[in-house]
Amino acid sequence: MSEYRLFPETPEEAVFKVRIKTKPPPWGDPPVWINYGAPLTKQKEVMVGFDTGEEENADYAMKLYKDLDRNWAKAVGLITPDNMNKGPIQYEEVSWLSWFNPTMASVSDGEGMKVIAVHVRDMVGNEDKADHSASIYYQPLVEITIFDISTTVIEQTRGRRICHFKFNANIPFMEWQIAAVENEDDYYEDSKPIIQLEGSEGYNMHGVDDVDATETVVCGIDARDLLYVTRKFGHKIIKVFVRDVGGRWSKMTTMMVLSDNFYV
Repeated sequence: MSEYRLFPETPEEAVFKVRIKTKPPPWGDPPVWINYGAPLTKQKEVMVGFDTGEEENADYAMKLYKDLDRNWAKAVGLITPDNMNKGPIQYEEVSWLSWFNPTMASVSDGEGMKVIAVHVRDMVGNEDKADHSASIYYQPLVEITIFDISTTVIEQTRGRRICHFKFNANIPFMEWQIAAVENEDDYYEDSKPIIQLEGSEGYNMHGVDDVDATETVVCGIDARDLLYVTRKFGHKIIKVFVRDVGGRWSKMTTMMVLSDNFYV
């Protein structure tokens, strides 16, 4: 703390003192946390907090980078709207944001360990150049929606042989499989994939493609294909399974009940 007097005889009540900051914030321990130190999140949105070791931080600015969702980063002004880069966000790409502690952030797509790094600059421009970061494992909760189901009863004759429907998922995926299961809680490993027989009018029951989140896939189940894998008529539980970009088949998935009859 420095003391300044305009004149040696300046009275004490007219003296003002100035605090000169020359060092960056002294970080606490731990300096950064995500979701209060939780090891796992099933949501893209997380809470990021940091301890600079100082109370006078209202005028600070911050930079967040690494495994963050780029669309979120554009929306909050962290990166510019015309930024076309991919992958983890680099320090050189980001702008300074107003200080909010803790602050909300959105991690990048895809299951795995996510690292978020924080840099802080104080009110006079002192920045700690050290890489302060925290990590959390992101395991997205997959939500699959089946809609626009044309019928819940199909038959072997051509009258109502096909059940048309659509589905989408809340995450990007690289493969899908329409399958019959014995029980409502069966996983992909327990399912009977529906395959297309020669002469079948079914379509898109299995596919390998890069599908974005919320993108719609249109499918059709032929009664002959369904009978081939289940070996019996009656009510069938149909599920849609998707394999995410990490290669993992979905566990929680939406189902529909479909009946196949020789005559209706």
